[in-house]
Amino acid sequence: MGTDADRGSSIEGKGLTLGIFVTLCMLAFAGAAYAHGFVLTAGKGDPFCEALKEHVNRVNPKPPLQCTSDLIWRMPGVTEPEWTELKIEEHEALYKKILRFQMLPGEQYFTDKQRPETSPERLQRDYEQAVSEKNVRMLMTRMNVDLSDPEPETIVQLRWKGSCMTDRSKETASIVLVTSDLTEIDKKRMTKFPFIGYWQLVLYRAEPEFVSGGSGGEYGVASVRGYGGGLFLVCNLNSVSNTRPIRR
Repeated sequence: MGTDADRGSSIEGKGLTLGIFVTLCMLAFAGAAYAHGFVLTAGKGDPFCEALKEHVNRVNPKPPLQCTSDLIWRMPGVTEPEWTELKIEEHEALYKKILRFQMLPGEQYFTDKQRPETSPERLQRDYEQAVSEKNVRMLMTRMNVDLSDPEPETIVQLRWKGSCMTDRSKETASIVLVTSDLTEIDKKRMTKFPFIGYWQLVLYRAEPEFVSGGSGGEYGVASVRGYGGGLFLVCNLNSVSNTRPIRR
């Protein structure tokens, strides 16, 4: 039978072992709770998706992401399309149609369902404000974004000042596909891609990509590409903290 000193040493040793165990558990939990990074839940093996994952993990921002565009414009290989500036005053009718389409996307626009916010008076006020304050830019480019159709699309982009994009831009952008004569919304394509305006058009190695926040909202980045039936998800990059914990 051991002495009181032996028993005390044994208890003390067990207490030390338990303390180390608890400490290690706490450290492991902390690592799981606070580790952050981004994983592809869609698009594994796609060159753009893999490059996107590598870039975002290199920057390693902590969610929630306040501005997806800021991340994308700093990505190696990403450039802007070659835009041509249009004068809003020379394209007043088209400008108003784009504003209206943004309020009534897809079939709603073409079935001519009226709402107070799309009244001619409201559109006229918005147009006059844009002209007088010069806070909106109207840009145009032509490129193939519907990969099921070899013909290039005519894309008009509206840009508003005052967003969280990088210093090289500082503008919020929204695009719409229009007819080649710059007179109408392209009904054939915009009924297939009604929400294309929610995506940021960029070029990656000279190929068009549409990017925005991922399925996790402020916790990821996603990209789509246009095919005959619509916009299809290509990449979905989610924060690990929005999917499952990781342990270091």
